Amino acid sequence: MPKKLKCGALHCRFANTNNWAPNSQASLAVFLVTRLPKIIPPKPSGQLWALQTGESQSRIEIDLAKWNGYFDYSFTFKQDSDWRYRWASSLELHNDANATEWQDVSQVVKALWFVSNCNEEGEYEVTSARVEYAVELAKYIQLSIYTPQELCEANINKHGRKLVVNLPDEKQPSLSDFHFYLAFENSLCEDYITEKFWKILEGRHLVIPIVMGGLRMEEYENIAPPNSYIHVRNFTSPKHLAEHLRYVVSNEKAFKLLGVEK
Repeated sequence: MPKKLKCGALHCRFANTNNWAPNSQASLAVFLVTRLPKIIPPKPSGQLWALQTGESQSRIEIDLAKWNGYFDYSFTFKQDSDWRYRWASSLELHNDANATEWQDVSQVVKALWFVSNCNEEGEYEVTSARVEYAVELAKYIQLSIYTPQELCEANINKHGRKLVVNLPDEKQPSLSDFHFYLAFENSLCEDYITEKFWKILEGRHLVIPIVMGGLRMEEYENIAPPNSYIHVRNFTSPKHLAEHLRYVVSNEKAFKLLGVEK
């Protein structure tokens, strides 16, 4: 079991360094998993080490087995981590004053997706097949995709018709113009649910996140309010999902049930 840190008066000093030999005077050394040295440095006596990563397991190419026994704490997104990434600590429920009015919402199903990584191979390989799913979904609804990466745009467009709509910053669309937002993770790994989901959930627009992430739907159910999102695994195909989205948009009660309870 890791040692518990004593909480007292906060007189802390922090240093960010690329030196792989931790300062022997430091009480705690935090190692980023993406920047671990090839050779394990000597561990000063009495010093605590923590391993930090916000990336999914599928994107970690380093062999961590040789580090077994060196780290006292883990700092990751996983539920069983000693310290856990917190993308949101609390959520404010929407009310009529800060939610988009139903009569102002277009009845044409509109979805938005901001994506920065669509690589199918290489250092930042995407393994969730989210691009293929989004392209197929776009056959049945109006989907607008924005990406700052030319490679990402090319990977999306090669799957079908041009879907990427890149505009200058001052012309970026407002979330209030859309019903849904694709909160698709790059990897389907246990507990891997990132800011893609939480930023939409915390927003004050009546935009419903469509989620793809984690290994099981229960992982969202355990952390998010009920009726606050739509999970792709509830549907047999993108076409099946699109049919449900059309129902939600055409049904005021269904739309508000999903949106207001965020």
